[in-house]
Amino acid sequence: MAGLGVVCRDAEGRIVAAAKRKAAIAAPEVVEAMAVRYAIMLAHRLGYSRIMVESDAINVIKAVNSKEHGRSPIYSVYDDICIDRAKFEFCTFSHIKRSCNTMAHLIARWETGENVELVRLSSFPQGILSLAEMDLL
Repeated sequence: MAGLGVVCRDAEGRIVAAAKRKAAIAAPEVVEAMAVRYAIMLAHRLGYSRIMVESDAINVIKAVNSKEHGRSPIYSVYDDICIDRAKFEFCTFSHIKRSCNTMAHLIARWETGENVELVRLSSFPQGILSLAEMDLL
C-alpha cells in the first residue's frame, strides 16, 4: 500500500488538520495525483470553501492547471481533481520544492493500523509541529 499524506494549514500557517489515507500502489505520478485529490476531498469534508493546494509533483500540477486530457489511467484522476475543484469558491494548485513538502511525506508514513484513513484535527505529533514552525521562518 502507498500512503497519501495531507497537511491543512490556516491563513497564518498553523496546522489545522493532518491526514493519511492508504491507497493501492501505483506509479509515483499516479500516487502524487491521488494525494492531490485526497487533499481536495479532505478540505471539502472539513467544510473549507477557499483552498490552496501545494504539491512537489510538478507534472501533476502542470496537468491539473492545463486541464490535460489523455487515455492513460492518471487522466481519470486529473479529471476527478478538475471536477472536485469546482466545489470550492477558490481553489489553486501550485508547485513547491520537495524540501518544502516534508510534512506531507512524513504523514504519508503514519501507521493507520487496520484503518484506511487517519485524520487528526488536534494533538499533532511534536515532529510535525516542529516542521511547521520551521516552514514559517
